[in-house]
Amino acid sequence: MMLGLLSHLQKSGKRVSETTLATQMRRIEDYYLGATDIPPDVRRQVAYRKLLVLPTFNAKLAAVAISQWNDVARSKGIPVAQSDRSQGRVIPFRRMQPEQARASAMQAWQSLTSLRLGQMLGESGLLTAEQVDLIVTLQLDDRTQRFGEIAVQQGWLAQETVDFFADRLPKLVKAPWRYPLGQYLRMAALLDDEQTSTILMEQKLKRTRFGEIAAAKGWVKRQTIDWLLEYI
Repeated sequence: MMLGLLSHLQKSGKRVSETTLATQMRRIEDYYLGATDIPPDVRRQVAYRKLLVLPTFNAKLAAVAISQWNDVARSKGIPVAQSDRSQGRVIPFRRMQPEQARASAMQAWQSLTSLRLGQMLGESGLLTAEQVDLIVTLQLDDRTQRFGEIAVQQGWLAQETVDFFADRLPKLVKAPWRYPLGQYLRMAALLDDEQTSTILMEQKLKRTRFGEIAAAKGWVKRQTIDWLLEYI
């Protein structure tokens, strides 16, 4: 993406320091794709302003960069504020009242961060007690291996699921806003786009909760849904 923008700038006759510009753009892109605990609209506005600070960027180029980053974000399951009408999918977020938000988010964050990864995966029903015990035993033999790495190596969980529970969920829980349940399940790689769209369409027809449909179809355990809802 950056090469395309650099080429565009060079064709326009502007003098560009490729190394400096690429480094600055990479930092902004890392922020845009990494700050998943910030609402999409806010994240877009901040990234847009940062791009405009670069002397070689104008409003059109900044808009192109943001648009391309949106595509990358969607492919990684990162919330984007635009509606994907082809899949009937819109990703809103629910902002709580300031006092309620601070108290609720901090309480959930403190509760969640007091748990080890193995406890989270066990309590949420993603790993059995036997699997957790086996991983702990394997860690005793090789202390260089992390809990999540062993779970992925054993084929019990996807890397995206481990990363979500280990890194992303604590940040998302601490934020004073909440996404729909389906978005968290997608970020955790527990549902794919097709499953999410199917549930949303069925939800409109039956007016049933998202989690109930996901559990009824056997795509996500009820235990996992109930555990997540305690924090989000």
